[in-house]
Order: sequence, then structure tokens, then C-alpha cells
Amino acid sequence: DTVVEDVQARKGMGFKAGSFDTVVDTFGLCSYEDPVAALREMARVCKRGDQHGRILLIEHGRSESHAWLTNILDKHASPHAAKWGCYWNRDIVGI
Repeated sequence: DTVVEDVQARKGMGFKAGSFDTVVDTFGLCSYEDPVAALREMARVCKRGDQHGRILLIEHGRSESHAWLTNILDKHASPHAAKWGCYWNRDIVGI
């Protein structure tokens, strides 16, 4: 079965711990008010240990290897976040 849930829509997803084999988040960490809390909630509902649960993330964010691009993103980050709710220069790796 597939369940679609917005981890940010409310505090906690309302599922028991270890409910899912796989949790997928696509381009979400840039938009969550508290991305660390969102990751913790994903980990909580994902199976652990020998049950082999997986959290799959497809993300974008700050680049340490492309300073020219980071400078452009930093310059326009606030207006972009105000319009779209996406902090495209968020340090995803640092989270």
C-alpha cells in the first residue's frame, strides 16, 4: 500500500513508529519550517534495524563546490522564499 502524507501539515504524521518500509521526500527539506523535525518524524515512522527501512531524499540546496552558483542563490534567496516558500540556499548536507 502507498500512503501520501504531508509531514509539515501537522505535528507528527499520526502513524505508529516503524510503520513504513520506505519514506520518500522530494525537494521538501528546503521548504519545511523545521527540516530537522521533519527528518526525525520520517525516521520515527520508518522501520529500523533488521527490518531494513529506507528514507529516500531527492533534494537541492547550497553547494560548496560551485561558489558562483551559491552566490547567485544567496542573492535571490529571500525574495524566492517569500514567493515560493523554498529556501533554495539551505545547507541540506549540514542538516
